[in-house]
Amino acid sequence: MLAAGFRGHFKDWYISEGGHEGPRKLQANKSPNDPAARDALRFNLDELKQFIKRQPPENAEDATLVARAQDRARLLLKEFGGPYP
Repeated sequence: MLAAGFRGHFKDWYISEGGHEGPRKLQANKSPNDPAARDALRFNLDELKQFIKRQPPENAEDATLVARAQDRARLLLKEFGGPYP
């Protein structure tokens, strides 16, 4: 979604429909102008940096999933915000 220009706030939807929900939905908003897009991108990159710094969960299986997600976050930071250790 970031690559497609959707850099506003993201929302993870789960809409209860009596057993017919289907998968979760992810909503992203496109910024109305360039300054808002820059602010939104900065906010999203800051969230990625905070996520990378998080300690892994104690459960080994969960820790593996989080480590993979942190690797993807590092790739996004390199793509959109320059190098990040």
